[in-house]
Amino acid sequence: GYARSRRGKGFRGKQRGLPAAARSGERERGREMSKRAGPPKHQNTYAWKPNLGRKINETEPGGRFRPLSEITGVCQRCRDQIDWKRKYGKYKPIVEPAKCQKCSKRNVRQAYHNVCTGCSKELGICAKCCTSVKQLVGRDAEEANSERKELEEV
Repeated sequence: GYARSRRGKGFRGKQRGLPAAARSGERERGREMSKRAGPPKHQNTYAWKPNLGRKINETEPGGRFRPLSEITGVCQRCRDQIDWKRKYGKYKPIVEPAKCQKCSKRNVRQAYHNVCTGCSKELGICAKCCTSVKQLVGRDAEEANSERKELEEV
């Protein structure tokens, strides 16, 4: 009761008397913010590995028997973000299909996507950030199957 009521309104009231520089975050506890620029002081000798020293179950998603699906229907920037999550152990695979933000059907089957593949192709947008894109990265399952059939016929 008491702590909750003091937390919100009381703090804003105390800030009014401070100078503008202190309120905007330019100064922190009386010190100036760091103006240092350039490369890091020390370089890591090897890349950090998220599951180092931990046995991975090969039957779980991302294991040898169930590899993670290919990232499709997104722009290059979003693909790099998802790749980073996979590389550094932050990626969380989707458990059940999510709802598409455009058609409201439960068709989103890839993690971190907001729009289903159909709406993404139809509207020409990235399935993650929903920005209009000329070139989407990755191939759909339909495209891969049609290419495979063409190769088998030849």
